[in-house]
Amino acid sequence: MRKSCSIVALLTDFGLRDHYVGTMKAVMLSIEPSLTILDITHEVQPQNMRQASYLLWATYRYFPRKTLFVCVVDPGVGTSRRIIVVRTSQWTFLAPENGLLDLVLSEEEAELCLAVDLDRLKRDALISPELSSTFHGRDIFAPLAAHIARGRKLTSLGEAIQTPKATPAFVSEKTPRVRPSVLHIDRFGNIITNILGDNRDFLSRSARGIAIGRKMVTRWVENYESAPPRTPCLIVGSSGLVEISVKLGSAADVLSVDLTTPLRIIGP
Repeated sequence: MRKSCSIVALLTDFGLRDHYVGTMKAVMLSIEPSLTILDITHEVQPQNMRQASYLLWATYRYFPRKTLFVCVVDPGVGTSRRIIVVRTSQWTFLAPENGLLDLVLSEEEAELCLAVDLDRLKRDALISPELSSTFHGRDIFAPLAAHIARGRKLTSLGEAIQTPKATPAFVSEKTPRVRPSVLHIDRFGNIITNILGDNRDFLSRSARGIAIGRKMVTRWVENYESAPPRTPCLIVGSSGLVEISVKLGSAADVLSVDLTTPLRIIGP
């Protein structure tokens, strides 16, 4: 069987303390030893679909063509939620049907979207007939990823379905009804929002600043060095989104912010 891809990119909320990530890799390599498995991250906040969707969106375009993205942030594991495979012109994505792919699909057009048929996979001996109700990463996603990488025809894995419709997720002049929110806090304490950086001039003209929790951030900077110490500032980050940062410190700590903290754009 001819390999259709040699790189698998993993994104999970499993962390690295437990055996889950290592077990998934072991299953994949047992089926296809020549795979290159790359880690996007395993530190998604448990069950946080919005954060997972952002981390995938910020990353996928930098991977080689034909990379297979295996995304297991799956609060519905063991339920009737579907597992889907989406192929675009350059990449393939394997994920639960729970919104994890929404941001990618807001930019990428799907050439094929199908719902995995578990009975068919069992019948074809692609997965074990006995599945854990709590670890589909090991029992479904890992073996299925390895077989896809080996060249298994996607249409043999399930039935074609309509591609999930991705609703607008980023705040811009064109999407005034999208609610501003915190997508991610990186290890430096930078607070990454869903506000597109293209809005900087618009925000500077029409808003007093961004309120996060009970505090207001108004100062824009071009880079971290130009910010005054211990002062939360607005900056357009590497993913093109507005971030709140603190020079030589953590904006999340200074502002007492987490992923649930409300965010508002304050008008003049």
